[in-house]
Amino acid sequence: MLCERETYAILPLVLAKQDLRMQRIPTDLDQVKQTLLDAALSAGACKAAVARPDGAAVDASRLERWLERHPDLSYMTRTAWTRQDARRSVPACVSILSVAFPIPLGDPPIPQDKGIWALVAGYARGPDYHIWIRKRLDEAMKQACRNLDVTIHYRIAVDSFPLMERSLAVSCGLGAIGRNHNLIVPGCGSAVVLAEVLLDVPLRPDPPVPWDPCGTCRRCLDACPTGALRDDGDFDIASCLAYATTEQKDKIPTTTAQQAGLRLFGCDTCQLVCTHNAAQIRLTTRNATKNKAAVERHDEPAHDASMSEWPSAWVDITSWAALSTKGLARRLRGTALAHQGPIRLLRNAAVAAAAQMKQSGAKSLLDALARHVNPLVRAQAISALHPDSTGHDHDDQ
Repeated sequence: MLCERETYAILPLVLAKQDLRMQRIPTDLDQVKQTLLDAALSAGACKAAVARPDGAAVDASRLERWLERHPDLSYMTRTAWTRQDARRSVPACVSILSVAFPIPLGDPPIPQDKGIWALVAGYARGPDYHIWIRKRLDEAMKQACRNLDVTIHYRIAVDSFPLMERSLAVSCGLGAIGRNHNLIVPGCGSAVVLAEVLLDVPLRPDPPVPWDPCGTCRRCLDACPTGALRDDGDFDIASCLAYATTEQKDKIPTTTAQQAGLRLFGCDTCQLVCTHNAAQIRLTTRNATKNKAAVERHDEPAHDASMSEWPSAWVDITSWAALSTKGLARRLRGTALAHQGPIRLLRNAAVAAAAQMKQSGAKSLLDALARHVNPLVRAQAISALHPDSTGHDHDDQ
């Protein structure tokens, strides 16, 4: 059972309108709601809706069953109780703006330049989405409050707060959960990342929308490289390549590493085959073509609000082994890859290099990683160099 007695930090909401001698309380809440929804769209969101602070409570039992099956996710167990109701950690919160932002989706051709290349999932390409979404939402919120001439306290969460984001989004009709276990937003697909704005104004919540986004389609189940998506609707996180390359802390087992191939961070396979994402893939392709032409003209590539390009889709990892841990951390600064940390990324680099052993330089890269100061990196590289040396994986960490 989940513990409900653990205490959590009580976090304040911040003031949206500054330099006020007297705070003006909102009165026309419907106008406030519409203005804030419009502000979210102006910040680059594809859809926004208003949820109750306890909108995720309906999925509490599902979360409990999930965590019982996956005891390795201890950080979620510690915050499970507060994830169900935002008021348990932010008592001033009375409504939540649930917001979906589109992200790049599509696998561009592997570069023809010499190098050892590894692929980054769409959401982690380019500037760190945690930073630019927070900045854009903050600017939009402040401008909305200036336009309304009211005082609103709020807190923006972009993967930075213990919330059941998808459950909240479903509770207010933002979308529905598909067979790929991602939130599918009508008209936007599942190529989205979620953000929330916790508010101290009681806005009218939007109702859930009964919608089956998948019907009889099972493309994602058939395409999943490891069978992590199950026919019975379950999801085997232990065999998911996205989990292995982003969340798994220890060495990636040999079989999983071989299935990961060139993936350095994340896996978009179940989203690439989803029919709801066809429009976003076309947009990503079109913007990538525009940016390539801009580079050839020596212009700056255009970074639109949706970040629907292919910046840093492929990473040349050949130089990583020569960098110190601090040096690699500096290189990754300002990207979503920085949240992974250099050690696990070097572990993943060994996996990607092993998939390119026929390429010049792959063996040298693995040899260098096998001499790395960190035991996790060494273990992954040695396993890649000698996959058949033993009948089991070494758990050298």
